[in-house]
Amino acid sequence: MDESICPGCAASLSSSQLLYEGYFNTTPECWSLFTEVQGKQYGNVLLGRYTHQSTVDSYAAQHAGANHPDKSLAIHLLGLYLVIVQDDDHIETVDAWAREVWAMWADHHQTIAELL
Repeated sequence: MDESICPGCAASLSSSQLLYEGYFNTTPECWSLFTEVQGKQYGNVLLGRYTHQSTVDSYAAQHAGANHPDKSLAIHLLGLYLVIVQDDDHIETVDAWAREVWAMWADHHQTIAELL
């Protein structure tokens, strides 16, 4: 079976007929694996809450190049910096921000709750 080598992370994966039209420097097979990881995070709110952003930031930084905008890469690297270098404050900072944004939508809380 043919193998596909990802230009971003050098992963060797079995070639497929998948298509990829995004801007990351990746192969369709590597992108498919990444979306599988995301699917597991979306399926487990506790796992996703603490790992999703770092997963996205890591993948984006590892697969920079191609049509991936420099400003996007900068944001992903800043995200990794916050998690790795300033880890002690990151969770509290993001939590405070999320609560502030939620409070801004107080007039709509009931409507949002009804969507569940």
